[in-house]
Amino acid sequence: MELRDENVRRLLQMIGSPFIEGQMLEPEESPLLFELARKNRLAFSYLWKLHEANNLDILHPDYEKNLRRYKQLYTDVHRLTPILDELGLSYAVTKTLRHYPENPNDIDILLFDDLHLNLTKITTALESVGYRQYTKGNNFYNFGRIGKVGFWDYKRVGPASSSTDSFDWFDLDIYGEIMVEEFVHGDKTLLANDVVAETFLSVVDGIALEAKVLSPGANLFYVYFHSIFPTRSVGLEVFLTTLHELLHFQSRDYQRFAELARRSRLQKEVAYVLRLMGDLYVDVYGTVCERLQFLSWSLSERPPEMEVGEINFPYIFQTSLFLSAGMKCALHRKGFQSLLAVLVKSLYPPYALNILREVFSRRLAEQRYAPKYGSL
Repeated sequence: MELRDENVRRLLQMIGSPFIEGQMLEPEESPLLFELARKNRLAFSYLWKLHEANNLDILHPDYEKNLRRYKQLYTDVHRLTPILDELGLSYAVTKTLRHYPENPNDIDILLFDDLHLNLTKITTALESVGYRQYTKGNNFYNFGRIGKVGFWDYKRVGPASSSTDSFDWFDLDIYGEIMVEEFVHGDKTLLANDVVAETFLSVVDGIALEAKVLSPGANLFYVYFHSIFPTRSVGLEVFLTTLHELLHFQSRDYQRFAELARRSRLQKEVAYVLRLMGDLYVDVYGTVCERLQFLSWSLSERPPEMEVGEINFPYIFQTSLFLSAGMKCALHRKGFQSLLAVLVKSLYPPYALNILREVFSRRLAEQRYAPKYGSL
């Protein structure tokens, strides 16, 4: 593997690995590195390293913004999850909390109970603490079943919509299904027994936050699953998440990760991501990550050969791989039903136009960020 941008290596060497003491490079303030970190969703990780090295100047306002957001994340999760607990709901916080300093786009909840049946009591409970539902955040599947609902903090933010561009609050998205738009691309029942209570420590003040999340093996699979479809890209955020999750792995997590990949029929795609992560680790840190190597072996799937040539991050997969993964994601009951419903509704021209608009937007992102693709 050959990196197109030397700054990828420099950025990761400044942030460091949890398996290597210290950083290989002294953190250096650079707007170019910050932009790379932002595109790969590692903005606060980079800024935090600059803060620790007392090397912030022109990026100090960005650090302050990210710091406020990081503190607000812990406040919001601490406030919201007890509400769901009091309602007796089975859920997990996903793609939100990490064991390194970083901010998510929003707070995601995967609900294992029926969202359609529990929506009224969830909405009432959240409204009692100042949240309001926004219609734009709702996703339906199978002609009317509610699969996702979105809320924003009306009490603190005021009469703003979810589309308002603000860095100072998090939207709350509750998923009743693993879905994108109206396509249920994942079977949530596979993860229902993987919920654990885990403690996350704030790097700012050491405050401990306990939350219900997926176990390390299930969570890492979920991150890969989401990267393969629908995101179709692997950013450096996935790389750092991989390392920090592996730090918490026990033997059962290796087995569970491999089992979920097999049951989702995505062994080859997951093996490809692992190969990418392993090659990147060797390139950046000059050594093999043994836990990452063992995780690859646990799949019992021969890793595909990487495409010859330079690659970039975020790393965008070939369209053929993306479509192949999407079809595999439809091979469960709700997935097939929701895909069928989408195809029927596509006969309606405005709906079909929205689908084409989404395809073209993904294609533009593909061309902008990754001239070279990977393939199986």
